[in-house]
Amino acid sequence: MEQVTEVFTYKSITIEEDYGSIEGFAVSTNEENVFIFLEGEDYLEEWGELSKNQRVAVVKNFYVEEEERGNGYGTELLDAFLSEADFHDVDKVILIADMTENNQMNLMEWYQNRDFQVISNKNSNYPLMGYTF
Repeated sequence: MEQVTEVFTYKSITIEEDYGSIEGFAVSTNEENVFIFLEGEDYLEEWGELSKNQRVAVVKNFYVEEEERGNGYGTELLDAFLSEADFHDVDKVILIADMTENNQMNLMEWYQNRDFQVISNKNSNYPLMGYTF
């Protein structure tokens, strides 16, 4: 009996709630989408290290309504995104943390408290961060 292997391609991941949303995609690292994302954010040098992973999820947009912040909704949305990425057998989740937003907390520390690591901080306003399963 011949075994059929599913070819992994682009999978959109979007979680929307009344209090906020998170969206991105899961993709094989040989797909152009990850390369374009990193190039657009001026993190192309980091491609070599990231391409060692078979599958990567990218968080493109993540937002919690201002009046809802501090209620755990950001953690809830991020956990749901990570769960969906894990379902698609992703090795690593990457994102660019926007440190220029007027947040009442240190966004980089918030991600680090959720097991994200800084991949590159060459642009301190927009550090590239990653979570490894």
